[in-house]
Amino acid sequence: MGTWRRLIRSLDALSNIRLDEVSAYGAEGEEQAQGFLAEEGYYSFFNRIIPHPQKQGVFLETDAIIYGEGNVFCVEIKRYKGRIYFPPKSKVVKVSKKFLFWDYETEKTVFDGYDNSRIVKAKEGNYGEGVFYKEFANPLGKTRYYIHHLKQFLSKIDQRFSRLFIIPVVGFSDTESDISAIRSLEEGLVYISEIPEFIRQHRNERFAASPSQWIIDSLGQVPTWDRILTRENEWIQGVILDNAFSCTLLNGRKYSIPYKEVKSISITRQGTLSDHDTVRILQVNGKTEVLASSKGQVNIDKAGERQTHKLRNINQVRIGTHALR
Repeated sequence: MGTWRRLIRSLDALSNIRLDEVSAYGAEGEEQAQGFLAEEGYYSFFNRIIPHPQKQGVFLETDAIIYGEGNVFCVEIKRYKGRIYFPPKSKVVKVSKKFLFWDYETEKTVFDGYDNSRIVKAKEGNYGEGVFYKEFANPLGKTRYYIHHLKQFLSKIDQRFSRLFIIPVVGFSDTESDISAIRSLEEGLVYISEIPEFIRQHRNERFAASPSQWIIDSLGQVPTWDRILTRENEWIQGVILDNAFSCTLLNGRKYSIPYKEVKSISITRQGTLSDHDTVRILQVNGKTEVLASSKGQVNIDKAGERQTHKLRNINQVRIGTHALR
């Protein structure tokens, strides 16, 4: 390979896409939850996606599906900073009053409980500029919506899922969220560290000691994101846009393999001015293929943003969307 092409490859290494701060911040909360759940030995399926029922190319996602203590749980992780509470509700009532000899009615706005379909985050400013308030939908609602469509997806794999009860739970950051006003082990609004306790509290004695293999096998077929591990050792997740992985080999020949046949791809760089990278492809059938690639890229859709990652800037690719291809 000529010097010019070696230089082009070295320039490719400079165009490395970094993980955005919001994604990196949220990923830390998910990693914390994975740590707690791994200690319990439950069957855990992280970052599972299903196609949106109305929007083509859009996916519904949950942070984890857990099968443990005889039940299936759908887990959402929230790393909100600040105090979390339900917003108060009010209503207008008529009040009887008297003025001298006259009786009359007037209207008065009174407290009417709390709206548990919403949550409010109250966070102090970083520089003492006051308290900022932001309102969100209760994440339990989103989790229940995901469960409804997850059961429809799973019922196509095994009809028994249409009758299976799946329990929603939301875990908030132990260190950054104050959920004392909404915390409920019964409803499933807990701290991340309390998720194992919540699962044990909802133990199904009939099936806890003998997990059903049909549940384990079916949950394993729920798609997850395709993931790219960059040269900076950051995971970027989304859906790979191409149907096949392709690259140019050192001898100039084109290589291609459908992504549905690929489990993972590992790339080893041979040096800044090298003429190739070593690509190791682990196929779904267990076979491994090793290539000398001079050029290639992976195109991924990350939340509606198209990203192109040159092979020179990738350490690993993991395919999670086999069921969708």
